[in-house]
Amino acid sequence: MTDVNEKMLIQEEQEPLDILLKTMEKYVKNKRNCSPEDLSGKYAKSFQALKARLAQDTKKYLHYAVFGSLYWEDCELGRIALKKAQAILDEMEIGKRAGKAVFADMNIDALIDLAQSARNRVVTEAWWPYQMEMAA
Repeated sequence: MTDVNEKMLIQEEQEPLDILLKTMEKYVKNKRNCSPEDLSGKYAKSFQALKARLAQDTKKYLHYAVFGSLYWEDCELGRIALKKAQAILDEMEIGKRAGKAVFADMNIDALIDLAQSARNRVVTEAWWPYQMEMAA
């Protein structure tokens, strides 16, 4: 029974990344196999939809990778900590850097590294101090 639960947990943890990888694979394939004229011409509508999907999947992955399993209560301390976490992400320019990694560089490893770096900062600078305040 534990093995099944562990497998389900692992599957849930991998899902946002797996979805992103599949979408990214389609995007890279299109960029490499279609001419820029075709992507902006006869395939423009479907390619724009793919880009929008890739942006959405990237955002979902980043949210999961940075905030997954972190608990924040809906109270004044929680709101302050979340504002601090958002300030960290803004300071890191996570949106801009994620867009560059995904769309310009087509480098999923750079995105994963960025997400891990952001999570480390959010945990150490916002979430952990918040938890210590809540425990006091």
